Amino acid sequence: ALFKYIPPYVSTAYVSYMVSTQGWSQVEVDEYSVIVSAIRNHMKGDCAMSEQLLNMLESCSMLLNEITVQIRKTNRGHSVKLLNAIIPLVLELLSSSQNNAGIESDGGSAMNVCIKVLGQLMSLLEGWIICKDVMGDMFGGKEDTFISSWNGKEELKLWQEILKHDYLLRGKIVDYWNALIQDLIQKRVHQLSDKAKLKLVCFLEESDDVNPLLVGVVFNNGAEGIDNICGKGGVDAVSQIDALMEKESERIGKLISRILITKYPKITRNSVRVSFDDLMDWEFWPCFIKIFCGRPKIKEGLKPPCITACKAAVDRLNLVCSKLASADILVKELEKITEKKYVMTLLCEAAQFPVMAVAMVQSNIEKRMKEFQHYQSHCDLLHYFLSKAQIPEQTQGLPRLIEELGKDISGQKLNAICTRNQNGDVEVIFPAAGALNVFVDKFHIMSSDYPSSLFNTLWKHNLSSETNCTVDFSYLQNQVWNPTLQMCYTVLNLCKNKSITLNLVDTLFKRLEHEGALEVELTNLAQGCALLLGVGGMEWVPDTCALMRNYWMLCCCRGAAALVLDLKNAMHLKGNFQDVDMLSKGIEGVMKTSELSTISDELIQTGQFLKSIISDKDKESCLSTFLGCLEIREWLRSITKGVTELNRFVTIALSTGAGGEDALTQDKLSNLRTVGSGFAPLIYILSKNAGFIDFTMQCSQVWMALKSNKDLPSLLENCKTCLNWYKHVKETQGSVEESSFAQLDTIQSSGWYVVGLSPQCNIEDVVNVKIATQNDSLPKTRYNLDELKDLESRLILITSSKAEARDKVNLYTDTLHSIVRIAEVLMELKCEGNVIYNEWTLKCQCKANPEFDCKAELQRLASVMEQGLQNWRQEVKRARDTYYALNYYTNAQLLVFRENLSKQPCPVTVLDLLQSISPSVTGRDVSYCLQNDMSINDGLNDSGHGS
Repeated sequence: ALFKYIPPYVSTAYVSYMVSTQGWSQVEVDEYSVIVSAIRNHMKGDCAMSEQLLNMLESCSMLLNEITVQIRKTNRGHSVKLLNAIIPLVLELLSSSQNNAGIESDGGSAMNVCIKVLGQLMSLLEGWIICKDVMGDMFGGKEDTFISSWNGKEELKLWQEILKHDYLLRGKIVDYWNALIQDLIQKRVHQLSDKAKLKLVCFLEESDDVNPLLVGVVFNNGAEGIDNICGKGGVDAVSQIDALMEKESERIGKLISRILITKYPKITRNSVRVSFDDLMDWEFWPCFIKIFCGRPKIKEGLKPPCITACKAAVDRLNLVCSKLASADILVKELEKITEKKYVMTLLCEAAQFPVMAVAMVQSNIEKRMKEFQHYQSHCDLLHYFLSKAQIPEQTQGLPRLIEELGKDISGQKLNAICTRNQNGDVEVIFPAAGALNVFVDKFHIMSSDYPSSLFNTLWKHNLSSETNCTVDFSYLQNQVWNPTLQMCYTVLNLCKNKSITLNLVDTLFKRLEHEGALEVELTNLAQGCALLLGVGGMEWVPDTCALMRNYWMLCCCRGAAALVLDLKNAMHLKGNFQDVDMLSKGIEGVMKTSELSTISDELIQTGQFLKSIISDKDKESCLSTFLGCLEIREWLRSITKGVTELNRFVTIALSTGAGGEDALTQDKLSNLRTVGSGFAPLIYILSKNAGFIDFTMQCSQVWMALKSNKDLPSLLENCKTCLNWYKHVKETQGSVEESSFAQLDTIQSSGWYVVGLSPQCNIEDVVNVKIATQNDSLPKTRYNLDELKDLESRLILITSSKAEARDKVNLYTDTLHSIVRIAEVLMELKCEGNVIYNEWTLKCQCKANPEFDCKAELQRLASVMEQGLQNWRQEVKRARDTYYALNYYTNAQLLVFRENLSKQPCPVTVLDLLQSISPSVTGRDVSYCLQNDMSINDGLNDSGHGS
């Protein structure tokens, strides 16, 4: 309250003292307001004299100077409040000074004081608004770019507040004040970015009753911003102009006119030409067309030459749309429109075209581009034809066609190179191609889309057939293309119906014999003909290809057929070998005029068998060797009736030592038994009336024996060289009827066959015959397998004419064979690790029982056990597949594991086997794994032992 009664200079001195001693932060804004109020009260009171006013101005000058010095340390709220209070005060003091007589005319101290005060006020404003580190953040800081923190509306309001106080001044001081303010605003706006300047223009257009001085500064800087932005161009520049156009006013129109005038500096009112390239390339044309057609207020601000240019641009746009509709447009213009289709859409929308009209323009662009693409495709087809068809260089019209294809068509109109017929289909206008226009696309289908060597071969053949004729494009159509397509269709039908001759199959398709090529050839040929001639269906292709391949397979069977035919003649077989006979003569020669359909299934089966001989050298060698050793076949057939009798012969020879007892003798007799068993189907089973089918069936059995013993052919050759020795052995064998019958009667009357496993697992110990009798005079009451076989060998020599004796021998041998068969299976089961029969024993009475077929029952039991053996082997295989570690050991080694693994301490044999895989395994590791029911590998990893 005291401040309003003391002189202002005292108040100012107090404030200065407070600031110097306590700092700016301790001086409250309200104290400055009190000082301002005190100065204003003195102005209204007794301070009417000039000297007093000058003292007040001096006080204000001191206050402004203090604020200017200290303002950098204040905050925005302090500064705004002080500024709003000080500016009107300073202007009121100046006004009061002007009202006092003498100050305005005085060029001395009074005027200087006023100017000084204004200068200090401007310094305050400049530091507050313009300096980047003072209060510029109120308007966005440096404003290098337009950012959301900048508040243009607030800034305009500030300048309006500052400028509205100029009514307090008059005379020279007004001009001086306005000059200072204009310079200050210019400095502030000039430092804004180009985007911010245009944004300020938009804010100005939204404001009412704006000071003309401010309008001039903002629009001058806006013009500079437009020049800079449009000079850079791009999408961002267009978006800035679009934002300006949202503020519809005449001033905006005048401002935007600068862009068009800059683009066309020589523009006049009556002479404006907008080219097609300008319309499509200049990004601002959509903006100006939008102004011309839909922004009347902005249009009023455009300069007359600019309006004329806009009208020319709209006329050009309408002309382009009309040409698109009629296909009267140049090719280069169409290409540019297609490339900048979105620009065309923007232009049409800017010109206020209806939605349907814009859609129609877009549709016309697509339609015309498809027409042009069709023309380009046709030219590509012509280029392809000239590169692939190999037409003669002297063909009439060829030079002109090549010249036309090389021309630049960008300057031609679209409707001059292609048109649409009544059906709406595109037709290319290419006179230089002549008749090629009719079939060039079809040629591409047959030679490129669905290529086939047959088409290419026929085309070249027809093209070179008439070398003396004048060749032109019509000749190519009528004498080359049409016959070629018709011949392809004819061959295709022959293949489909399988009526093509075998000779033609070789001529046309033999080179495609390798895998897959024939199928591709016929499939492409069928697809091409189906597309061009409207005939379809390709389901026949696989069958026809398979039949052709079978024919070529039959052609390769000539050698094998000759071999089989030689065997047939040598063995005097009287069956049907007609197909083999034909193949031996060469089917390609015998049936070359026959149709493909004559290749029957029976002939194919014959060929497949013969091919299996050719493709397997072992089989071919086997039959060739057998053909050369037919003498031994005839001898075996003369002394034996089957494998059983052959085995008897060998057994007697071995047991009696008829040919000697050395190893060589045993090898010879063993070889004879092996050969007789392996070739038994061809030696014993094949009858004189056998045909080729019977022959193949018996050969399949021989192939199984050959698979088991690859040395079978060489053994047969060895037997052939020993044939005379075999004959001598046969002649020297003696009779053992008496002793053999005595043993036979004892066994068949009181004997029991006993079959069961023994610890040694020798087959001789597995089979026994026990004599159940109380007669102590018998020399033997137990026979092992060797003794039983020896008896069998001796019984073979029995040639009794009595049927009863023959039946008894047959019963003994048949039963023994069945028992041995069961024993062998039992042994294999044991060796394979199957424990089902370990405790099993078979007992069978040796004598005949009319009510019980012992032979059949033993055979059934043997079959069951053999099947069990096969199942067990499959189970073992699955186990090996599942647990790969089992494959490190044989079955015998696995049996060692099973018998000894659980023993404590771990046997050395087990450790030896395990250490062959993992050398660091110990007995303790094995015990640990067994106790914890885990694998050796897991146990080693878990216990920390092993590797």
